Amino acid sequence: MKISDTVKEQLASVLEHINDNEYCNLYKYVPSIKKEEIGTVFNTIPAITKEVLRSHSGNLSHYPESKVRYLSSEFDPEYANRLFLFPQLLDAPWMLLNELLKKRDAVVAILSIPLFWQVGPFFYNTCKKNGVPMSVISPRNLPLARQVIKEVEAQAVTGTPEAADSLYGLLSEENIGNQIHTWHLIVPFGENPEIPILPGNVLIEYHVFPGVPIGHTSPELLRENPYSFIPSPEYFFEIDNGTCFITSLESHALPFIRLEIGRNAEKITREGKEIVSIKEYVS
Repeated sequence: MKISDTVKEQLASVLEHINDNEYCNLYKYVPSIKKEEIGTVFNTIPAITKEVLRSHSGNLSHYPESKVRYLSSEFDPEYANRLFLFPQLLDAPWMLLNELLKKRDAVVAILSIPLFWQVGPFFYNTCKKNGVPMSVISPRNLPLARQVIKEVEAQAVTGTPEAADSLYGLLSEENIGNQIHTWHLIVPFGENPEIPILPGNVLIEYHVFPGVPIGHTSPELLRENPYSFIPSPEYFFEIDNGTCFITSLESHALPFIRLEIGRNAEKITREGKEIVSIKEYVS
């Protein structure tokens, strides 16, 4: 398996992070692997699935409680029976949101995502680091979101495609539909919702768990290939016989080590960028 030296170093660091971790024994079966061995033996590490994470009886955080917060592991409260607390470092950056706020110079940012997902602190900390005031509003109260946007001249919205579509309709009634120049749409990985037509910059970000983004796409790329997306630099995307696994390239509070996310997968190069295409998802 061909892996760049930079990625080998990152993988070696993450493997060191999980080996003999005093806070979590999830990966006690993973052997210690030297950097120079990664290219030949990394794909022999047993893969895990979401079901393995759900069934793990111990703590999943690889850091002390004082350094983490917890997210919901499910997008839909109907599946509360399989929910577990997903740990996230308190200072974890939301990478794509961070880039969008810097590039677009937002005055005020709005988050309208189901509160059940527990991603408000993730959003707040990223906005705070960029000096961008923010507001969290339930998608069940979009008239309030419209009023806030109108009064404070918000320019960026992070939300579900459904919430964004309804909110844009409400804003258009006030003739301020074009005020939002950045639409950051969050989609559960594996779902294929209808993406509304919105003005300005529109990016669709896929989360494998709420608050855990693994890649993004655009309306243009989505039209070309509904199965493809640009992978997040936080993960190593490995495709073995058509099966896609992801491994953390950073010492996350819950690192993924060969997490199986899809089948019938391939890597594509488009305009010099690596794109991953997955036609069958693993829930």
